[in-house]
Amino acid sequence: MNKRILLGIDASYAPTTQRAINAICDLFEHDPTAFSLFLVHAIANTHIITEYPGHFTEHYAFIPPTTDQRKQAEDVLNRACEVLQERGFDLKQIELITRVGSPAEELVKVAHERHVNLIVVGSRGEGWKQRVRRMLVGSISHRILQLTTCPVMIVNPSPPLVDKELVSWYEQTIKQYLSQQDHSLTVLTVSEVTTLFPLPQKRAIGSREQQAAARALDQLANKGVLCRREIQGEARYIND
Repeated sequence: MNKRILLGIDASYAPTTQRAINAICDLFEHDPTAFSLFLVHAIANTHIITEYPGHFTEHYAFIPPTTDQRKQAEDVLNRACEVLQERGFDLKQIELITRVGSPAEELVKVAHERHVNLIVVGSRGEGWKQRVRRMLVGSISHRILQLTTCPVMIVNPSPPLVDKELVSWYEQTIKQYLSQQDHSLTVLTVSEVTTLFPLPQKRAIGSREQQAAARALDQLANKGVLCRREIQGEARYIND
């Protein structure tokens, strides 16, 4: 049975869209010809609201998309289509669709019109910028979940890459520290490592440094230098 999948494409072909495309290719690479794909980009509509003093009515003036917006929509859809073709999908399976309106609502409308089996969209993640954006304008993926009865796959962002040089620095520093402990019992946690061993650049400790310290400790555990134990939900590394 031919499955019909809708993929939301954003205006800038951002990592959210790229991850969603990769997810589709990874899931259906065994038989890409069994699927029909609808690539949809919604140009957010713009209104001018004019209030008339003394009246309860408002006048909405719809501003149609500009030529540049339509050209951008065409470009990102074509780019996504090319990537899917490179991954084994046939051009005959792919339909490119541009709509104007609320992105979530337009994607759901297309899904209903095309009798779609699955909607796939990317998520921007949980960073502070994303949380502020959601608070102000809402989340497209969450809005789609509210509007449709069709299954929805939300592709979350990949975890940030760990700085290999920073991991190596922490690993070497921890090993040197252990060699100076004269065979005494040592227990380390990620937070203790980032506190005990300040970085040479004297920069503030953030998530990047914590991830690198955690990776260094795990690597030492894998090499048998440390033993990893979970104690009250926290990973502890012991030189025993």
